[in-house]
Amino acid sequence: MAKFQGGVDGIIKALQLMNSEERDRLLSEVSKKDPRMAELINEKLYSLSDLEFISDKMLVEFLQKVNSKHLGFAFKLQNDDFVNEFIKRVPRSIREDILYSRNESKIAKRDALSYEKEILSLFRDMIDKGSLVLSKNDDYI
Repeated sequence: MAKFQGGVDGIIKALQLMNSEERDRLLSEVSKKDPRMAELINEKLYSLSDLEFISDKMLVEFLQKVNSKHLGFAFKLQNDDFVNEFIKRVPRSIREDILYSRNESKIAKRDALSYEKEILSLFRDMIDKGSLVLSKNDDYI
């Protein structure tokens, strides 16, 4: 019998393909057997870098719901290449708020992690409700 080689990353890729009900049911089962593993999977399920996989229209909807200052603080933890590409898609006034928070304001790393968690919670909720769809293969039309 073949051995599964995907590990946590393989599980995460599979979960991202499921609808929210299936994903929640499976994570609930995992949680019963290994709560720490379920928590790890849930934390890694989405990242801020997944924002590159939403359409411009979805980005506008996301930006309407997110606090741009908090997004800037969360972006302190992201690499410059991702932030620079993302920021090109953002309207100027919001872009300035995000970049000011990211580059000019000083905060503790634990606070940046807290803002990242807040943003990811909103991101995950919007995906679960269907208002955001990740299109990693550019097949969303």
